[in-house]
Amino acid sequence: MLEDEHKESGNVVGFFGSGPGIGCTSIAKLFARRIAASGLRVIMLGLDLYDPGYDRKTAVSLDRLRPRITGKMLHDEDFSALVKQEGYAYLPGNFDYLSAQDYQEEEIEYLLARASESADVVIADFGSIPESAAWYVGMQKSVLRMIVTHPRHEHRLQPLMELAGHMDLHPQDFQWIINRSNVEELTSPKSLALRFGSELLLELPYYPSFPESLPLGKKELQHVDDKVHALLVSLGLAQETRKKGIFQ
Repeated sequence: MLEDEHKESGNVVGFFGSGPGIGCTSIAKLFARRIAASGLRVIMLGLDLYDPGYDRKTAVSLDRLRPRITGKMLHDEDFSALVKQEGYAYLPGNFDYLSAQDYQEEEIEYLLARASESADVVIADFGSIPESAAWYVGMQKSVLRMIVTHPRHEHRLQPLMELAGHMDLHPQDFQWIINRSNVEELTSPKSLALRFGSELLLELPYYPSFPESLPLGKKELQHVDDKVHALLVSLGLAQETRKKGIFQ
């Protein structure tokens, strides 16, 4: 993903969906859980402003923290108070749907910067709707960008990649995660990624109930962990000899 001639620094890994319901939040949580299992401090931010990514209100959430974000008054204790998930700290997203377009880019930039200082890795779920300030900031500030998609979303991916191009991003700046890869489609996941010029990072099978934690088998989990380790190498958080194309 990170070629030697295209080095970036940072610890924000952004997840973007090609459409609502594609599983962007579930996959982001999977990566947060597996990175945390390696012993690193992980904060996951729900930054899909149109969907909180959580099925119940909590004492802390993006909209409840917003006054502190706007006033640039976030402290370490604010991050310590986040929802405790499976080894990582989670900030559920915006429950106030009407305020989704009111967020400013500088607010999101500040939140990402403070979270980055408080964690080894920040996993950010930016959702699938490019109208929000969070989505645009995520595209610009993420050091690694994951697109969660499915072959049936081919018609959505074209304008998404064109929009990214207007932000000086190129297909090789994205890693694709094909969710529900065992649902038959005319276009194979690999050929879809190759057609757009992006790299296929991972394929995950379809889970009908779509639970909070995807019930991966041992082989699938090992494959995810291999990719997570390579991700940590690219962030400088794990030791391994660099190869051309980190995720192989």
